[in-house]
Amino acid sequence: MMKTSINCINQTIGMALFIPVCMWLSGCATPPPSANVKPLTANESALDLSKYHVATIVPFESHNEEVKDPSIGETFAKDIAWRLKNSYGPIFSEVDQGSLRNRTDELIVTGKFTKYNPGSRDVRNLAGIFGLGAASLDGSLILKDGSDQHIIYEGEFSKLWAWGGAMGAVRGIEDMEAATVALVANTIALGKGWKPPVPNGNSHPKYSDYRASLPPLTTNQARIWFYRPSSMVGAAVLFTIKLDGAYVGTSVNGGFFCVNVAPGTHKITDVVPAKTTYGDVSVTDGSEAYVFVRWKPEQVSDSRGIKEIEGLHLKGN
Repeated sequence: MMKTSINCINQTIGMALFIPVCMWLSGCATPPPSANVKPLTANESALDLSKYHVATIVPFESHNEEVKDPSIGETFAKDIAWRLKNSYGPIFSEVDQGSLRNRTDELIVTGKFTKYNPGSRDVRNLAGIFGLGAASLDGSLILKDGSDQHIIYEGEFSKLWAWGGAMGAVRGIEDMEAATVALVANTIALGKGWKPPVPNGNSHPKYSDYRASLPPLTTNQARIWFYRPSSMVGAAVLFTIKLDGAYVGTSVNGGFFCVNVAPGTHKITDVVPAKTTYGDVSVTDGSEAYVFVRWKPEQVSDSRGIKEIEGLHLKGN
């Protein structure tokens, strides 16, 4: 069994006076996880999941007394399943939630939360003191072999958001969940041999370059592009995007990301600090749609979407 750890703790107090000004005025915030997010394991080649063709996602254990919302285990599993189905191509022949199959080619994806505390944006904002109202999330990803359920990999994750003042209110527990889902799913995808479609090693390619690198859509598949033009106003605010209730990406200032979906009408949930908005996006078989993200998601015409997304960079998925 392999075991590794990653700790994403923002606690350099000496930067507290500089970072808020930089993020709000120039939009220089570090982008959230995207196609180039690092996996939990430090050595990508050490995790070989090539033998597994079926993935069964089991709710993460979430009954620790320090887990303030036990439903996070179910939600987390749902979001991971969505990403494994839609974000990496056909790396698994089947991705399911529910009963185990006890197959030799089955990968069981589960884990546990040891801490889940949403904290308080209001306290962080009003108190202005590092640590007060902090949001935190700790746990681990556990991968098992379906034949006998022995553990083949365990990797820990730990995130803390503890800034005070306006900086502390910019992000919250939902952003940490989104980042961790991406981290976990990418770890599994890389273990399956997935390679990020990033042209010329550029971690944030422009729309035209990234689009050209994508494989064509298959039967019963459509594509949705989420984009957010650059703006000085609220540049550091992250918008957490859910599609049909599952997290699919984070909208970043000056960025875009895309997801492949089944044809039909899909429900969009856009979560920003202290506000949640909703919208719909409709796609037909083999088509593409563009969703403008600001304070409310809006499906726009193809001509408008292509015009406004050109020049933006891949960030946030």
